Amino acid sequence: MASALGVAAMVMISGSSSAAPPGPGPSGGVGKPAGGTGPAPIPEDVVAAVRAGGAEILVTYDSSAGLAKIGAATTQRLDRSSRQAGADQAAAAYTATKSAALRHAGRGLQVRKDYDRLPFQLVTIADPAALAALAATPGVVGLATPKLSRPTAVPDDLALIRQPQAAASGFTGSGVTVAVLDTGVDPALAQGAFGDCSGGYGTSGCRIDSYVDLGGSGRADVDAEDHHGTNVASTVAATAPGAHLSIYNVFRLVSGNQVLAYDSDILSALNAITRDGPRRNIRAVNMSFGSTAFYTSDCSDSIYSTAFLNLRALGIVPVVSAGNAAMNSGRFRPGVGSPACATGAVRVGAVYANSNGGHLWGCAENPGADHIACFSQGGPLLSLLAPGVDIAGGEVTLSGTSQAAPHVAGAVAVLVSANATANAQQLVRALISTGPLVVDPRDGTQVHRLDIAAAADAISMYKSTRPEPSPVSTARRLVGRP
Repeated sequence: MASALGVAAMVMISGSSSAAPPGPGPSGGVGKPAGGTGPAPIPEDVVAAVRAGGAEILVTYDSSAGLAKIGAATTQRLDRSSRQAGADQAAAAYTATKSAALRHAGRGLQVRKDYDRLPFQLVTIADPAALAALAATPGVVGLATPKLSRPTAVPDDLALIRQPQAAASGFTGSGVTVAVLDTGVDPALAQGAFGDCSGGYGTSGCRIDSYVDLGGSGRADVDAEDHHGTNVASTVAATAPGAHLSIYNVFRLVSGNQVLAYDSDILSALNAITRDGPRRNIRAVNMSFGSTAFYTSDCSDSIYSTAFLNLRALGIVPVVSAGNAAMNSGRFRPGVGSPACATGAVRVGAVYANSNGGHLWGCAENPGADHIACFSQGGPLLSLLAPGVDIAGGEVTLSGTSQAAPHVAGAVAVLVSANATANAQQLVRALISTGPLVVDPRDGTQVHRLDIAAAADAISMYKSTRPEPSPVSTARRLVGRP
């Protein structure tokens, strides 16, 4: 799939195909710190869009009150009821902040979409005066035009990450749900990975609890060419054979077989997960998509940073593919795409699971177990490596960091089987501090490769259930395919 950046505000998948040219940065303009004083900075593209005759703008509100509510509710316990109570109290705090801000801002604004569980709204701003008034409103910390993303496209892979050993110890993800934001799923191509879904999603025997078509395509998997979402969801299901899945189709068919995802649809999915995740025991979110960009430091001003911090406060780990454009320019360029660069993301790169080669990716291959795939983006932000070459998900075989990420999302569910009260920080620490260290020969960076059995041993040792103060960084458009 070719990249389509800019105009329509969407996200790309990291899968297997030719990589896209570099695109713009993460959505979400520069914002003032939560609780900061003074007007929120207004990015130039926001000013231009409003001057052109009014525009839809994503507004980020101060999240400190909501996060404080979550922290207070989960200080003593991190069980489902405590996390749900925290989510409900945070939602009320965000609603109060939004209502006060809109009253203060005055005329010229129309709320098009309210993300009731997150500190965001999609607002139509009529003119520059209304924009200036909104930016100066207490509680408003960021303004951004929605951006565009695209998708990034198991025996050997599961053996490499020691999934069978974890399963033999009883750690399969049973009772845990993983949310998958992608192009949808087609159970007919999954070779039984999702159980028996002939009676519909959410029925007995079907591992898919829910399917939400936010893109409005009406198709099981909108990616008719590669069936990217089917492959990704099947990989999660194989890694965590006891877990259930919640599927959010956030992609739209825009022309031919090209699929893209709007920020607004992605945020709708994250908002729903923030609302329902504690009750349904969602503990990981997989996002195998992003922009072709190269970030070597956290995108703390991205709208996704705020969303991810809310998820992690509720014990939900956001897992994002790092990107597939490392060698697009003919030489290695360090850095991950967006939303992988967002604060709170677990950023996943790809390694081989075996010595199979023969691919024409436009970069020199070095096939062999634990060898980093030449297309895989890396650098100082990379959190973890996982198998991402020739990954079979049902009848669909793809390569990319898109295929590496769902191994990690499934691993989160497995770790929760080993310690149900572990918070997001503890889960992430167990993942990124165990497994063999792999040296990236392109820049010397050292990153652990996923080892589920070792991570399960580590997470079993954590006894504290205090919520994390903030996520740690290690080593959006969907990322262009290798």
